[in-house]
Amino acid sequence: MRASAFSRVRVSNSLRATHSIRSPTTWEVGSFSLEPALRETRSWSDEFIACIGCHLRATDAPSVISKKFDGVVNEKLSRSVQALLRGDPGDGVVKNINKWLAALEVQECEAAVGGYVADLLHGCDLDDGVKTKLLPQEPLKFSLGKLEATSKPGHLLRCGSIMDGMVDVFTHESKLPSAKGPAWGQIVGDMVAAAMTNLSNMPGIPPQPVFGIRVVGTRWTFLRALFSLEYLWRLRDYQLAEEDRFSVLVWGGAMAGTDTVRQNSSLQWGLDYNDSEERKQLMRMVVALGREARALAQTYGL
Repeated sequence: MRASAFSRVRVSNSLRATHSIRSPTTWEVGSFSLEPALRETRSWSDEFIACIGCHLRATDAPSVISKKFDGVVNEKLSRSVQALLRGDPGDGVVKNINKWLAALEVQECEAAVGGYVADLLHGCDLDDGVKTKLLPQEPLKFSLGKLEATSKPGHLLRCGSIMDGMVDVFTHESKLPSAKGPAWGQIVGDMVAAAMTNLSNMPGIPPQPVFGIRVVGTRWTFLRALFSLEYLWRLRDYQLAEEDRFSVLVWGGAMAGTDTVRQNSSLQWGLDYNDSEERKQLMRMVVALGREARALAQTYGL
């Protein structure tokens, strides 16, 4: 297929001010064989997402992830969110989060991470329980060529009905960073699954941004993926062309002095919940993503 047949996304100045956060691969787009292990997105490697055209870039600007971020100010937040921002020890949600974090320090268990993430997402009004619903461990099924694939993220935010609404926000949580550095394959795979699910459930709607939240211990990063309709059609058939690409932007606070390609277990990039200022930033982003999801639901009458 000729390059001229592809959809082009206009790149703004803010998007140009980004940094690649994955080392180049010698694999060509579309050259990775669809092995049975790829049926689950939790098995997707960084090499595989590169071979389906993922261009992963980090940004210093949170408004690149969510356009609603700059509009989130303390004076306009609900009392429950303000209690979280203050870390009010008398607030029930804050007490629960502190309980989970204490368990994380002692046991390093996955349940502790998932528990405090769920409490924080609900407490920051990511979902409203009506137009948007936060669902834990909700599986999504989609096709890559002849391979039937499944995604099972920590949480997903669905706009509209349970059966055919738009999937908008994903989370992936783990207790400890990998010794080899951060792996992006699973969270990107979950975001691809959301885009493919939306393509099947809502064929008349142009692809919307899909957001991801990656939590490792107490460190948070936020992702925004952009897909073209033509790309998703070709991915569904697994008939990718060499020029096929989709963009995933990542924000986790300032990157000054951080080599984001060679992160490891002792050098971690991401907003730390245990730091009061960084906690405010990550909560602002969660609130912003909730507002953006509800705006999408309203736009499409979901």
